[in-house]
Amino acid sequence: LSVKRRTSRLDVRGPASWLGARRRWTPADQRGRYELPDGDWRPDFEIPWSANLVATVPLGAGVAIVGGWRTAAGRPHTPIVGALRTSDGLTPVFGAINSERLPRYERLDLAASWLVPAGAGAMVLFASIDNALGRVNFFDYRYAPDYSSRQPIVPTSQRSFYVEATFTR
Repeated sequence: LSVKRRTSRLDVRGPASWLGARRRWTPADQRGRYELPDGDWRPDFEIPWSANLVATVPLGAGVAIVGGWRTAAGRPHTPIVGALRTSDGLTPVFGAINSERLPRYERLDLAASWLVPAGAGAMVLFASIDNALGRVNFFDYRYAPDYSSRQPIVPTSQRSFYVEATFTR
């Protein structure tokens, strides 16, 4: 589903999607890792919903600001529920395939641009901040060496800043 509304003062776009998927086989890199249930289960890509809202506000004189908000249900995750001691050390014991879901993904991005005439060409000045609210989004867990506990693998940078200047003729 996608909606769009444009006026002289505002351009808003809002795509959203819904997905329901099941599978009866595993990718090659997962074969033998999980005990497969009878029937079907959620595939790794089954994210039941996602939404995006982008608003552009032209301020005049070549200046515009943009705000974008994204959110999505967390992706499926197969937890480690224990460990077996083997001659090589501890081996993880996995729970039911994709039986858990990671937390919801969400971020707010902000940007500004300025188009400046420059002789026979133009210069575009651009600045943005991604994940302006610093929300901690993660996509996997790190387990303790004995698999008794887990912690989210958090990106080292919660926010990204960009500044760019481009000249075209």
